[in-house]
Amino acid sequence: MRTCALSNPTFAFDTITACRLCSSPELEHVVDLGEQPLANALLRIQDQPEGVAPLVLMRCRSCSAVQLSVTVEPSAMFRDYLWVTGTSASSIEHCGWLAEQILERTESETVSVLEMASNDGTLLRELQTRGARVLGVDPARNLAEFATEQGIDTLPEFFDVPLAETLRSERGPFDVVIARNVLSHVPDPAGAVMALAASLDTTGVCVIEFHRADVIANELHYDSIYHEHTMYHTLRSMASIVEAAGLKPFDVLPSPISGGSWILFAAPTGAGLATTSRWAKAWAAEEASGVWTSALWQDFASRVAKHRETLAREVTSRSEGGQVVVAYGASARSSTVLNACGLSSKQVASIADGNDRKQGLFSPGTRIPIEVPASALQRQPDAVLLLAFNFREEIEQSLRAQGWRGDLINVFPLRVEVVQFK
Repeated sequence: MRTCALSNPTFAFDTITACRLCSSPELEHVVDLGEQPLANALLRIQDQPEGVAPLVLMRCRSCSAVQLSVTVEPSAMFRDYLWVTGTSASSIEHCGWLAEQILERTESETVSVLEMASNDGTLLRELQTRGARVLGVDPARNLAEFATEQGIDTLPEFFDVPLAETLRSERGPFDVVIARNVLSHVPDPAGAVMALAASLDTTGVCVIEFHRADVIANELHYDSIYHEHTMYHTLRSMASIVEAAGLKPFDVLPSPISGGSWILFAAPTGAGLATTSRWAKAWAAEEASGVWTSALWQDFASRVAKHRETLAREVTSRSEGGQVVVAYGASARSSTVLNACGLSSKQVASIADGNDRKQGLFSPGTRIPIEVPASALQRQPDAVLLLAFNFREEIEQSLRAQGWRGDLINVFPLRVEVVQFK
């Protein structure tokens, strides 16, 4: 890696020269979304200075792993984190279902659970209410403190092999280790899985949830591309990481999280668990999808360019015609899309979001104010730009409850679509 300087050096980043998984230097360009700020680095003041870094997606010609061209210093992104799992009703419901699935795959009567990047402890709380002994590890000090106050013991640390070995010696091996939607975030996913394996009992289960790269490509989820996500995983890439850590994938389940994810279950190779038919079918379907090929990703890049043009034109023409446009969902995803399309507070009056940690702040790069949903709707918007498409049903219910009527601009999946919301 080589270190790059920023013209506004509020954070540092490195540019990779080899694949993060196989170390091959054969990296090909996929799509460039421009110089962008950190997607979750919300601004406290609208004109606050901020740094930017290239947001470029690459693909390894050797192992087909899809990844970013740069690595941002992790502490700049994760020491103070604003995304909270428990904010969304659908996320809470999913965690309840996932807790049941995890416990069905364990044999211990009193299950001990360790979760890497446990956020506010929503999943651990569901496991705890079902009798499990739980421990969370999350580098976001604000979230670790909050979770601990809520009765979920959480360490404010980055999870690595030395910490895993310490926890194993102090608390014994864990029956279940979990990494939900985090292995796309770490610069060294292989090292993270090594740490999970080092924490696991010989009869334990490792649970990994991750956004599917084939869904990203086929449904055009370029909104999921931001600096926190250094890699975009397939079953193939995740299996190679898991197997290198001495674990064997034995089952997989689909997940609605992030618009389409996999939940992979793995166990120590010596445990001898049989592979399910679901795993074999999912692997075959992934291979047939073409997600391992350059052709699919080059087609993805072409479609992204057209989508950006369409969305920018739709919103800009409305604002120039005197319409009020409000967005819904101040997520990292929305930051990527708004910045990639060149939209700002000139075109979008505000962003509605139910997370009180974000309200009163401003979206990075675009500098759009983030408001309580009721306040955003008091602007009497002619159109609502629905950016958090993965929570569409939940948001539509909220809009109906507040009596809003107008044009709903659905951004994903696949295409920009305007529907009359009555």
